[in-house]
Amino acid sequence: MRAARALALAALALAAATARADDLGGNGFGVPTAPPWREAREHLVVQLRPAKEAGASDAIFRQDIPYTRTALVLAPDDPEADPTDVTLADAMAWSKTGDELFALAIENLERRYPPVVRETPPLRRDVRVQLYFGQHRYGAGYALSLEARHEDCLGRKGSLVVIANQHAMLCYPVESSRAFHAYLALVNMAADITVTGDDPLVPHVFWYHEGVWDAQLVTVEGNRFEYERTPDFVELLKELPRDIHDPRERRY
Repeated sequence: MRAARALALAALALAAATARADDLGGNGFGVPTAPPWREAREHLVVQLRPAKEAGASDAIFRQDIPYTRTALVLAPDDPEADPTDVTLADAMAWSKTGDELFALAIENLERRYPPVVRETPPLRRDVRVQLYFGQHRYGAGYALSLEARHEDCLGRKGSLVVIANQHAMLCYPVESSRAFHAYLALVNMAADITVTGDDPLVPHVFWYHEGVWDAQLVTVEGNRFEYERTPDFVELLKELPRDIHDPRERRY
């Protein structure tokens, strides 16, 4: 166990290949700036960011959902204040592996910022989707606990998920042909939130199933948007049982 932990910490250190100017030891991962672990652990959460967003060169992140990055941050007491990135030097000073930090950060997010859950008003064909949100910029991270904590989002064929900004997650369980109408409604909502909302993330609609995030791309240009579906998602829509409220044959 100790050997495995040592290897994990070594791998974390090797993620920084070159020494920094402020790295007094010349070991490649700089000087820690975070508070001691006993103080930092309660503030550790995850924040989803656009994949192309630049962060600190030594910040720790991973990719859980396509087109995004999951950053480890320390959340201040004021939810409107900017979080602080956790760095490689911080992790080494705490003697914590990346897996340990991400697991605790996701748990802390749900505990420290439990989501407010609402159902939207009726959308296309009276479809309603679930909204999970909070008055902070970590709400999109609820998507990382989809199976563990948010089973209402999951149907027999997975879930449709939108994380158009950092404050919220929209989801719809995939069970029947009504998922097609939910998908179209979510496309419009995602595009609108991306254009008009604060802290935009990604405009895509994700089909989550069996641990896979299948991105149904939405491209927004000005006030116009285009969308496309993956072949697997099209096949899913064709195979879904027809809902009693959706009797017409439909072309996907």
